[in-house]
Amino acid sequence: MSNKLIKFRPEWFEAYGLDSEKNFMCAPVCECGCGGKGVLLLNSNPELFGFMFNMLMENECNHCAIFAHAFDGTMYAALKVENESDDPVLFFGQKNNMDFFKEWDDELDFHCYGLMIETKHGEWKIIED
Repeated sequence: MSNKLIKFRPEWFEAYGLDSEKNFMCAPVCECGCGGKGVLLLNSNPELFGFMFNMLMENECNHCAIFAHAFDGTMYAALKVENESDDPVLFFGQKNNMDFFKEWDDELDFHCYGLMIETKHGEWKIIED
């Protein structure tokens, strides 16, 4: 696996065909008081899925999603929607499909969603705009 960093681009939502106006997530702010934005250290898929699940369960909206683009090219979607299973959040993944997130939003027309990018292995950035 390469150690090449993925550079943050402010047009991430647009790159995925998403609307930044629907964003409900905010990046963590540095605890030292400098005002800088932090990254999330999530070293495994279970940690990532646990974070996504918790964020969706804390969100009052019942028709929302979190999309995450992993360093290896895998696109993950965690969906909080009415469904026929007992699971309040459904998880899906697909490799190297830049339309994956837009396809879900086109199909389900989410009220809100969040976007996360793994900038290097285990470091996740929440995209705010």
